[in-house]
Amino acid sequence: MIKNLQYLHIIVFTLSILVLVGLTCEASAHPVIIDSNPKQFQSLDSAPNEASVFFSEPIVLKFSQISVLDSGGDRVDRGTPSNVNGDLASLSIRLNENLTSGTYTVVTKVLSAVDGHVVDSSVVFNVGKGGVTFDQANITSKNVLDLLSIENALANIFGYVGHVVLIGA
Repeated sequence: MIKNLQYLHIIVFTLSILVLVGLTCEASAHPVIIDSNPKQFQSLDSAPNEASVFFSEPIVLKFSQISVLDSGGDRVDRGTPSNVNGDLASLSIRLNENLTSGTYTVVTKVLSAVDGHVVDSSVVFNVGKGGVTFDQANITSKNVLDLLSIENALANIFGYVGHVVLIGA
């Protein structure tokens, strides 16, 4: 009888850990950049009309920001930020006409519509021949799953177990 009770405790504990690992992976998601236009480190011959950034999850447009800065730190964007074709996981802004050659940085601060976290990100691109040159051979795209850390999720298990023990499920 006592042996069966011990086995039951082990099974319940193991299942609890598995559930917590699954919840931890889901809870660690934040809006990360998965694409942009211009692309990260892209060198363009002529200036784009707008800058767009695409995220891994929907954002709250009203509480999100995007700006484009030149190498001197001055803003070169105009208008109001918007979603790209109604995509709630995107942010776009129009750029000033006739941008000069140089390096530009797209800076975003977005509020996740999924978990309420605010995340800062940036994308750097170059127009013309006057800016920084980027080594295109070393640029690779990242899958969203490559950006999320299973190690981080596993490290949070002890905190979740502690909460369950102290507060209860």
